Amino acid sequence: SQTFFTAVTGRNPSRFRGDDLPVEQVTLVEIEDFCAELQERGIPARLPSEAQWEYACRAGSSTAYSNGDDLGGTTWVARGDLQLIWFQLSDPLHAEAAALEYCAAHEDDLALRTRPVGSSRANVFGLHDLSGNVFEWCADRWDGQRAHRAADEHDPVSKDGDLGVVRGGSWFHPPARARSAARLGVAPQSRQPWLGFRFVVLADDGSAPTPP
Repeated sequence: SQTFFTAVTGRNPSRFRGDDLPVEQVTLVEIEDFCAELQERGIPARLPSEAQWEYACRAGSSTAYSNGDDLGGTTWVARGDLQLIWFQLSDPLHAEAAALEYCAAHEDDLALRTRPVGSSRANVFGLHDLSGNVFEWCADRWDGQRAHRAADEHDPVSKDGDLGVVRGGSWFHPPARARSAARLGVAPQSRQPWLGFRFVVLADDGSAPTPP
């Protein structure tokens, strides 16, 4: 939440302000600094790998979303009028620009922004908001073309490419972006009101949660 991030860093980059809202408009460098600060305070934090993120999101499921093949109103994604803009324009960059313009023209509409952390129904692992609300940075890099490929079996983080990997969809994007398998490549310096993160805390042996 923004309360925790601000307490650690002394700043809040988010466009939509609220103590219980997710942090957004945060770059990979800022997240790395945040995790480093937590580590200095004795909390071994880091971004999850893409594989770890998907394992947590799926929670044993094989469906499109962690809670089934139908969102059923449990995930915070773009509402109908915003989705229509995305579907009408085939060029993703033009569609994104038009969607941003639409949101700017309706900036007082509370449905066109983030909502408090934990608002969505938890998956069977007890985790909220893995589908929708804000996209979440992962530790991996990507070239925008190939499928995920980790460095080796002992290191789940891929280092191939200059793009960062974000997962989970957002309040700004169509439902398909929130599918458990969906991924998006974003420049590491990108700062967007639909882009946030979650961190993992390492176990006592220094390992992060990994798929079995």
